[in-house]
Order: sequence, then structure tokens, then C-alpha cells
Amino acid sequence: MNGYETLRQMATEAGVRVPDLLAMHRSNDPFYCGSPAQVEQARWFVALIDRYSFAYAFHLRRVHYRIVSEREPVSMVDGRPYQNTERCWSYLCNAGKAARTLGLLDARRFVDQRNPAPSIYREEPSGNDPSIWLPEIAGLELPGIDAELAAPDFDLPEPEVLGYRYSGADQPYLLEVWIEKTTQNDILRPLCQRFGMNLVPAAGFQSITAAVNLIDRVRQTGKPGRVLYVSDFDPAGDKMPIAVARQVEYHLQATPADVSLHRLALTAEQVAAYDLPRIPIKESDLRRANFEAKHGTGAVELDALEALHPGTLKALVTDAARGYFDTDLPELAADTEAEAQAAVELEWRDRTAEERTALDGLRTEAATILNRYRPMLQTLAADLDANLEPLRQQADIIAEAVRDKARDFDPDLPPRAESDLEPPDESAWLFDSRRGYFDQLAAYANEKGPAAVTTEPLLNHPPENNLQPSTRPCKAP
Repeated sequence: MNGYETLRQMATEAGVRVPDLLAMHRSNDPFYCGSPAQVEQARWFVALIDRYSFAYAFHLRRVHYRIVSEREPVSMVDGRPYQNTERCWSYLCNAGKAARTLGLLDARRFVDQRNPAPSIYREEPSGNDPSIWLPEIAGLELPGIDAELAAPDFDLPEPEVLGYRYSGADQPYLLEVWIEKTTQNDILRPLCQRFGMNLVPAAGFQSITAAVNLIDRVRQTGKPGRVLYVSDFDPAGDKMPIAVARQVEYHLQATPADVSLHRLALTAEQVAAYDLPRIPIKESDLRRANFEAKHGTGAVELDALEALHPGTLKALVTDAARGYFDTDLPELAADTEAEAQAAVELEWRDRTAEERTALDGLRTEAATILNRYRPMLQTLAADLDANLEPLRQQADIIAEAVRDKARDFDPDLPPRAESDLEPPDESAWLFDSRRGYFDQLAAYANEKGPAAVTTEPLLNHPPENNLQPSTRPCKAP
């Protein structure tokens, strides 16, 4: 049973309408995907990909132009010919979206050429567990005749702990800043580098593939993922965080992970607090009425915040990031390494105490012999070698004993330093993967306010795709 069938059954059993169980318009909400028409369109799309043998990664525009270049028209599910029109392009986009949502095609295969690539500043884990390195002892050498004849040092190898050095990958959270434009990159790039946060810009709405890639990154790091979303205060920006959150929520069903998303800016409260000027919203924007019913007349661009209040966006992101960045962790890692090194050295000295005592005795005895022979260095070399030979034999025996003990030297090591950072209160965040379906649905409803949503943009589709079907020629964006 797919999402479409499941939600219709849930609505019937609960005595409510299907829209009451959705966070987005029914045509966009991934949880409601799976109608007979969508299933047919998805299968049609997959058959096209197989037919043209596209490489693993492909772009929708290439699929479009491959179809329209055919000598014989390609038929859509309803039998109409696929043509180079906005209507057919929208049909292809919706079919591709259904194929991804229904799991008939891996979302990672879709190349998102509309949005810039993410800037990944989070360090990868080193993969090194705490361990020790103990140099192998080659032998315990006794000196021969030398002009600077001295008692032997008999230095044993000393262990060194590895795998404790601090890395940005040790931070307890995977932090990412998502923003609908690139005009703030000069502010966000250095800030993201400082905190090891990933920066994920877009040219409007994010793609399904971007949501799936976020889940992949969270699972790869093994850390909870926290997304700080930044968008304009306008009808599109009002829907962007919900659209991404809903896609993440949907795809987490197959690959569970701890992910939360917070609308950081611009909010109605920030617009009022900073007295930001509003600009008219296009009358052609179908979302205008709902947005203005909720927030009043006009919209505000992110650029206005930086222009009128320089440094404010940086401060907002910095304050939010600090709640998830453990500034004490580098020092804690260094202290843990020092603690491990001291403990290992102590245990190694205790383990080799018998050999060290024996070597001290050899050192004393060797010094006595060497002092006796110093005046006769040139003439007594042969006699000295003869007297030292028994000691060399004993040293060889001791060296072998040390090598034997080094082979199975495996002391208990303390684990790597882990952060005990307590996260800030996230109860008011837009999305939290730990919530149940209905609790998350209530969070979306609280975010949207009392105004009902009737029309929304399709995720990662140009605004024209929301218009009535058109027969005008399709132009590449």
C-alpha cells in the first residue's frame, strides 16, 4: 500500500478529509503520492530512462530534448504526443517526481543543474580508533672501544598513543545552512568554514535529490543533523522550509536518521523588529493572497536585512550555530590524549620494570668495566670485547624478552573524547525527525498559521509549471 492509499484509508477511519492529513497541497505532498495516474506516469518515465539508456546521472532537460528529437512522436500515458511545450515539460517533471517519490528511480540519479552545488566544510571522521604505537626493539647494543667510551644507555622503546587528536568531525552535530540564493555567500562561506558547517545554496526551491543527499550525509557522519534554513520573506520563501522538511520526513521512512530543520530567517518577527521595507508581490503569484492574509501586505528580500543592518545575518547564524558547536571539545580531546599517553607510559614502565632493573645493573657493571679500560683504549680493544661478550648475550636475552612482551601489549585505553553538549530547546523548530507523524503535522500547521494553503509551487520546478497547461514552445531555463 503506497502513501496515497494509506492516507485515504487513514482519513476514512478518522472521519476527516485527506487534506487534513497533509502538510502541503495534495499534488505536492510526497506522503500522498501513489494515485493510479501518478503510478502510471512514474512507470512511463522509468521506461523512457531505460529506453534511452541514460547514464547513472542525468538531467531532466536532457530527457526532454531526447524525447522531442524523436522522428516518431512519443506518446504520454493518456495517448497524447509529447511535444516541446510547457505543458509537456511540466508533465515530464511531475512524472520524474513521482518516480523518485515512489522509489522506482533513485533520486540521486537526477542532476540538479538549477541549484549550486553544496559547499561541504564538515570534516570527515578520521576512522582512527584509540591505539598505541610501540617501536620494535632491534637489540640492546654494548659499546666497543671508543675514544669517548661511555656506559650504555639501554633505551627501551616507549609507546605513543594515536587517534586522539581533535578533528572537526568530532563535533556532536552535522550543521548545515540552507539558503535560497547565493547573494549572501560572502557572509556565509567564512562563517560556515569557521564552524565546519555545510553551506547548501539554491536558486529558489531545493530539489528532492538535495533532501536525499542531506539524509545520506547525516547517516555517513553518524551525528544528528541540524539545518538552519534562510529564505526571503515572501510567498515562495514561506513554503521553502516546509517543502524541504516534508521531503526529508518522507525519505527518512526508508533510512531513519536524526534530522531537524529550523526556519532561521527571514521571519515575520525579524521583519518587524528590524523595520524592513516591504515590496509589492506580483499579482500573478497564486500564493500572494494566503501570504498576505497571514503576514500583511508586501514581501521582504534577504538582501534588505544586510543592506540596512549589516552583520545581522552573520549574528543570527553564529548564535544558532554556537548552540551546536562544542568550543571545549578541542581542549577536551587534548586532555584525553595526554591522559591516555600518561596511563600507557605508566603501564609500560610497570610491565618492563624487571627488564629495566636488570638493565640498570648491566649499565652499572658496564660502566665499571669501561672505566677500568679507558687508559688502555688502543691496546685493550680485544680484551674489552671479550669481557663485554657475556653482557651482550644477556642484553640479547633481555631484548627478546621485551619483544615478546611488546607483541601482546594491549592495555585498556579510554575512549575518544565525546561531547556532552546539551542542545538548545528545539521544541519550536519547524521539523524534527523524532516527532510522530501527527505531531509533525501540527508543527507544519502552526508554522503556516490560520490561512489555508490552496496552491503551491512544485518542488524544484520553475514557477511556470504552476500555471494552467500551455501550448507555447518550451524554452530551457
